[in-house]
Amino acid sequence: LADILSIARTKPFLAAKRLIVIKNIELLVSPQHKEQMLSYAASPSADSVLVLDARVKEKELASSKFLSEISKLSQTICFKKLYDAGLDGWIAKRAALRKKKIDSSACELLRQLKGNNLRTLDGEMEKLSLYAADRPGITAADVRELVGRDISASIYDIIDAISRKDRARAIALTFDIPKKEIGSSVGLFCWNLRLLLNVKERQRSNYPAQKIGE
Repeated sequence: LADILSIARTKPFLAAKRLIVIKNIELLVSPQHKEQMLSYAASPSADSVLVLDARVKEKELASSKFLSEISKLSQTICFKKLYDAGLDGWIAKRAALRKKKIDSSACELLRQLKGNNLRTLDGEMEKLSLYAADRPGITAADVRELVGRDISASIYDIIDAISRKDRARAIALTFDIPKKEIGSSVGLFCWNLRLLLNVKERQRSNYPAQKIGE
């Protein structure tokens, strides 16, 4: 922690500000570390932005003396789980980022099938956007076809066959995909390949296994 705070106090090179993120700050147990953290928060560097991430509920923030004291010296933002209308609004914004509109019935069905895990929902929105192709909107029928039936499972099987150099199985599996969905499936195929390439790149960079899993 002393090294991190020393960096925070150092003027950044070729940048106006330095951004430092410390995750799971609630796990800090050493009294010395807590004192160091509070001391820095009381007199922070103007050249750095320090973000402290605590995975606790709002009521736990008030019950912890350390977190309560650090929050008084900080700008505190609570990120609560989204439900119903709030979640629908978030889904609509993710669709808009991909230049698509999603109707309310599609949002409701997507929530029922995938819950309120934002990472999962964002992945589904990317696949649905590819599936919709040139169409401007995403409908409940799209969600039923892609998420409910999960065409992506067939894509995973095809990629698995290719990785094992089993050409016959890979070709045979393509016949399980309806003709009308071949075009959309190419987009999903590329999306899954890109995901695998990202995983390999992070493995080479010694990225934490838990983060790769997420």
